[in-house]
Amino acid sequence: MRRRLGFVILSVSFSFALRKQTLIIFGTYECGSVDRIEGVGHVATSFAHVQFIPLVPVQSRFYKHLGQDEAGCKIAMNFRSIVKGYGQAALVVLTIIAATTCFMIKDVQTAAISIGFVLTGVVAFFFWNKVWRYATYERAKRHVDDVGFDKEVKIFVDLHFEKIDQAEADRQIDQHQDDVASGKAMQDALDTARYIR
Repeated sequence: MRRRLGFVILSVSFSFALRKQTLIIFGTYECGSVDRIEGVGHVATSFAHVQFIPLVPVQSRFYKHLGQDEAGCKIAMNFRSIVKGYGQAALVVLTIIAATTCFMIKDVQTAAISIGFVLTGVVAFFFWNKVWRYATYERAKRHVDDVGFDKEVKIFVDLHFEKIDQAEADRQIDQHQDDVASGKAMQDALDTARYIR
């Protein structure tokens, strides 16, 4: 039964290919989400794909969780995001190959080894995903600087990574708001002086 099902799947896909009725999906999509900063954002990479298998990385972006900015900010290509995107695709392709192989093989032991490889890959991928999901303090600071967040977000990142305590964060935010208010007052005075002339 297993062998027949595998041949049926392969023969159906070949018959569609011979009749030129295959549906080919291509374009770009986001994958490889890494360096998440809680409450601030994460990094993902756009890949050119065929049948949702990433071929070429196009652009890495930092997606903000603050406000309604869904387009993301362009950043330099992120190696970790690219590796994770390719890893996700490799896991899916290898799982499909192993599942198809299991249906085609009569030997139970070989099928069990194939399933064991797939399960090992899945466990390794989830462990790897957990390790790369969140940004370290240094990477978070770099992303915040690259995107150009204001001082309050930088203070939030310091607080999140426990580099400062809540009292110090409140003091720095109050100081920043006072600086912004005095800068705005100074700018208003300059604009008024220009208008009077």
